[in-house]
Amino acid sequence: MKNLNDLHTVLNSLWTDVVSTRMNFNDSYLPLSASDRVNFNDDFRELAAKLELMMVKTEEIKNEEESK
Repeated sequence: MKNLNDLHTVLNSLWTDVVSTRMNFNDSYLPLSASDRVNFNDDFRELAAKLELMMVKTEEIKNEEESK
């Protein structure tokens, strides 16, 4: 159970970093074309969504283990 809690904590931290990086990127003035910015944001949104799904799954597994 401790490993599952650790994994959930790491995923949460990664998700926070991904969201923060995307926000910082959007606030920056990097010389990218509009299409590159859209692609970059889409990639980060997809990564954040996958991390969020993994956090939900670890929470579900943790709840199943606790109910046994």
